[in-house]
Amino acid sequence: MSNSKNVEAFNRLIGICTGYGGTYSPGSPNLRVESLSELLSQARAVMHRVSIAKTGYETATNEREVAFVEIRQLASRILVELKSTGALPQTVADAALMVRKIRGRVLAKKPAVTEVSEAMQVSRPRVTGSDFDSVVYHFEKLIETLIAEPRYVPGIGDLQVATLQQKLHALRKANEKVVTATTGLGNARRDRNALLYFSPGSVKKTALAVKQQVKAIFGYSSEAAKAADRIKFTKYRS
Repeated sequence: MSNSKNVEAFNRLIGICTGYGGTYSPGSPNLRVESLSELLSQARAVMHRVSIAKTGYETATNEREVAFVEIRQLASRILVELKSTGALPQTVADAALMVRKIRGRVLAKKPAVTEVSEAMQVSRPRVTGSDFDSVVYHFEKLIETLIAEPRYVPGIGDLQVATLQQKLHALRKANEKVVTATTGLGNARRDRNALLYFSPGSVKKTALAVKQQVKAIFGYSSEAAKAADRIKFTKYRS
């Protein structure tokens, strides 16, 4: 929020300078009101680009999250379907390992309830590799296990190998969208930070120069200088 506050503070500073009329007439072209107004427009535009990029990033990550939740739920159904085919125990074990990694936890049986276990918190060991890229890898491996098992011929459409391959492709696309959106947001923020804080003609550096110019024109202790000094700009926060 400090970025938008700084932009609006710059707008107020321009308003004060405009109110001085022809009396505020700095020698440096970049400190004149028309140049300040142009810089303000650029600052608002770059802030808007960050907002658009952030919305794109949020949309991409939300869509990916929904897609991966579906896969984690689907993986358990795939395993049950495979078990029902009479596949070799080793094949089922290979598939079960991938399902555990896709779901991100061990699929253990619920312990029997006793007086002791009711009083104790039951912990579930975690399985590493449950990030999005790893889920794609493990899901692909699960599909390869199914392809190698001739008895895996489900009648349910969303469990069939062709459908699962389509879902694998969708997961990859979802990851790619997030990568693209992340890059876009990073670039937009970089451009915003440069314009507001770090470039030679940044908003903050220009605002400081404007305040100094006001003091030079109207006097260090003048009401004009005090009015300009009352407009505060916050430091950059990443």
